[in-house]
Amino acid sequence: MFFIGCYHQFIISILEFIGITLLNGNRQSNFAAKRQEMMKKLIYPTFFILLLFGCGESYAQGYLKAEHLTSSELKDELGNHYGNGSMQVVSGAYIMPVSSKRLDNGQVRALSASLSASFAKMENEGKALEMNPDDIINANLSLSYLQPFNRKWRMMAILGAGLYSSSNEITSSSILANGGVVFIVRVNDNIDLGFGAGVTNSYGTPMAMPMLYLSWHPRWKMKFQIDLTNSLKVGASTEFGKLRLEFVGIEMDGMSAVRKIEGRSKIYSMLMLKSYFRPSFKFNTHIGVFLEAGGNWVRSISVTDRSLKAFFKTFKEESHDPYFKTSLRLSGGIEFKF
Repeated sequence: MFFIGCYHQFIISILEFIGITLLNGNRQSNFAAKRQEMMKKLIYPTFFILLLFGCGESYAQGYLKAEHLTSSELKDELGNHYGNGSMQVVSGAYIMPVSSKRLDNGQVRALSASLSASFAKMENEGKALEMNPDDIINANLSLSYLQPFNRKWRMMAILGAGLYSSSNEITSSSILANGGVVFIVRVNDNIDLGFGAGVTNSYGTPMAMPMLYLSWHPRWKMKFQIDLTNSLKVGASTEFGKLRLEFVGIEMDGMSAVRKIEGRSKIYSMLMLKSYFRPSFKFNTHIGVFLEAGGNWVRSISVTDRSLKAFFKTFKEESHDPYFKTSLRLSGGIEFKF
């Protein structure tokens, strides 16, 4: 209980620091003061509710991470150059069981809630400064429901909504929804295969897409995974006692922000493709640390209309969006389980 209490106080302190830091820059405006009051009334109570969920008998888990992308050039396929830019990101996630029940067939039916948040600060030069926001806030709250059908088949349904904006443009239009359904089959003791469909914001631009999942545990202490349920991730990992080594060959994710541009509501999107090596070490069953080092091969940016027509248009047209060239990516953080 001591560790849980310290952890909860730590999370609350981090939230207060982030909230004050993001809002102090515009304290002179009445709008900023109203936004700060809204943050206190809506976001903080949400965190307290989630923390209460984490105090149940089941385990809650999550992570906190900081990462840095070194400066690289922004250009397009036509050869135009728009300056340079780097980016720092602080992110975290907290997943907690809400309820669970063991069925007669031995399978577990469960409902869980998850909260994830990322804050990106961009440092751009030249025209890249005009083409990108100074920062991006992405925060998402979702519910996941696991329903077993028998010993081989189970279903995972996810429904959520989140805030996607820059710190000085938060409005009700900054809220975007996401969700999906995945059916998972246990092929044998070593292989799980899942397939389904959903709507995700993980790639920056909201899009409907198929969701795939493959987890293979060979007998020689290796795990291979292909995950396309939330973002694209292909990797392999192995464990040596408390040390875990993971190599992610491909990971694709992104961030987005609803912005007012020329009086119209538009979606700014940033898509990133990366690879990295990730060693992690568990001190005990409750806490561990990890490092990540690798390359961010491309970081493309785009601005689209916030409309159903624009949503489907992204699947038809060939993209010539500008992109930041390859940069070094370094990150580290802590993982916890209570």
